[in-house]
This record gives sequence, structure tokens and C-alpha cells, in this order.
Amino acid sequence: MEDIRLVLPHEGYRQQVLEYRQEFLEHGDTMAGCGGLDSAAGFEEWLAQTIDNRSEATVRPGLVPATLFLAVSADRHRLVGMIDIRHRLNGYLLQYAGNIGYSIRPSMRR
Repeated sequence: MEDIRLVLPHEGYRQQVLEYRQEFLEHGDTMAGCGGLDSAAGFEEWLAQTIDNRSEATVRPGLVPATLFLAVSADRHRLVGMIDIRHRLNGYLLQYAGNIGYSIRPSMRR
């Protein structure tokens, strides 16, 4: 098993995030815990949303503040997964989803 480190998303991960998204689309998987990657118009919109959502003052409507981390293999610097840590819960999250959302790229499972 590879060592994993958690990093905040930034421009340097653009290509890997886009490849991550494409892998999910090709496998027909849902992208839970990806900070809206499935519905964002592009990388820039997704990155801006993840940054906005870190703060109560700038969180997007209908969402709760959360910090999204990229789970990256320490030795190869490959994007393995995403972890979305919610700072608080709303009714839906309290009932169904909880404080943490996550995903692992299909090719890295098991």
C-alpha cells in the first residue's frame, strides 16, 4: 500500500483532476465527495467552488462549509482520491451523509 498525503487542490493538479473526472465518467460511477466535480463546467469553476466552500462567509448556496483535500500518493504524486470534510451539518447531511464525503478513483480500488 502506498503512503497517501492530503493536499489542498490547486492549479498544479489541473490535469490529474480532469483525468480523475474522466475515469469516473468512463466507469459510469457517481462522484460523491468530489466537491461538485461532476457538475462543474470546468476545472476553474470547480477549483473556485472548493475554495469558496471552505468559509462560512463564501460557501455556495445550499451547501455547508467544507474543506476538500486531494489524496495523493506520496511517492508518485498521483491523485488517488478526494476527501471532503464538512465543517458542520445540515438536516440532509445529518440524516444521510455525515461529516465526510470521499471517493477513490476506479482504477485504484481494491
